[in-house]
Amino acid sequence: LKKQFTRKIYLHKKFDSFTFSVKSPLVSKINNATIIQIGDNKSAVALVNTSKHSYIIAVTSKDNSSFAELGFSISNWFNQN
Repeated sequence: LKKQFTRKIYLHKKFDSFTFSVKSPLVSKINNATIIQIGDNKSAVALVNTSKHSYIIAVTSKDNSSFAELGFSISNWFNQN
């Protein structure tokens, strides 16, 4: 028997003048930044570029319930420093 796994993948890509954007929970509360991201229900990675900083957030967990708060906290720290 084969087991099938279903994962929700979040992508942000820009093609010429079209932008396809679905924010993963990790970056859902981050504004005023250019974000390149990929993630699913257990892990996420985002490259965040603001006018002041560029940084990467990478996280893995049993679920993504706290990813949004983590991303927001990291973003706030960079914005204040």
